[in-house]
Amino acid sequence: MNRITKILMLFTAILIPSSLQAKGECLSSDQTYYEDCILQNISSLVSEKKYSYAIDLLNAYEDWYKDGKGADPKTLAKILSGKAAVYYFKGDYGESLKVYSESLKYYIAEKNSSKIAETKMNMSIVAASMNNYADAMKLIKEAEEYYKGAKKPVDLADALFNKGIFYFFSNDFGNAFDSLSEAEKLCFRAGLKIRYLSAQVLKGIMKAKSGEYKDALYLCQDNLLSFSLKYYCIALANDGLGKKEEAKRAYQKAIEKINKNVNSALEGSGNEAAQAVSEKYAPVFTDYLLFMLKSSVR
Repeated sequence: MNRITKILMLFTAILIPSSLQAKGECLSSDQTYYEDCILQNISSLVSEKKYSYAIDLLNAYEDWYKDGKGADPKTLAKILSGKAAVYYFKGDYGESLKVYSESLKYYIAEKNSSKIAETKMNMSIVAASMNNYADAMKLIKEAEEYYKGAKKPVDLADALFNKGIFYFFSNDFGNAFDSLSEAEKLCFRAGLKIRYLSAQVLKGIMKAKSGEYKDALYLCQDNLLSFSLKYYCIALANDGLGKKEEAKRAYQKAIEKINKNVNSALEGSGNEAAQAVSEKYAPVFTDYLLFMLKSSVR
């Protein structure tokens, strides 16, 4: 996994080629040194959320590469993958999918099974971010099959976790629970702590939705993570157990953190990304309003 850097967005992680981590100062006529510098500038622009500038520089880098070194499919696929990831962070999901599809064609032509699976995983995340779970599920299952056959437990854990997330947000709790349980075991063995704890929280929410409030509280109450769905889980569990004040406090914490996520999406990306985040967390707001209405009845 040293060839990539994982960036967590919501729960899933888009994979950025490690070439976008290169170092250098653009003060040399040496071609390799200059190339490293350009890539570092792109990485810096992404970290500063200057996505449009990063895309312009990636386009220039792609043209420079084609003019100077020819159209090597492997390198062009990496450049396109990087560009697709930047479009994703920008919140331009449609363009991200389009560019990932271009990258995928190169990997298929090269018969690079590992990169094909990785790209399909990324594409599934983008599709899910658009709330298009049917396409997301098709892509993630294809990646999952490769990782099973290739005996790559860490990548398989990622695929199963992401698949569980997609099932969860499409309200298919039965399949979500099964997929997350498989992922949880692999994440524990692989030391993927955040994924492991996140899987427990999501399972806790499903337990609460099924009326198993004590089990839900057990999975979420002392969970080390501090994000919106953890508090949503605690709120559901406490409400089911008749602990109204605890439930209210947990709901308020959950909504406070969701609002921060939406504001962050608006600041760093755009309306499309913020809308997608809002839609995903709509059930939390709905359940909170129902809770408040129920609590107001005397």
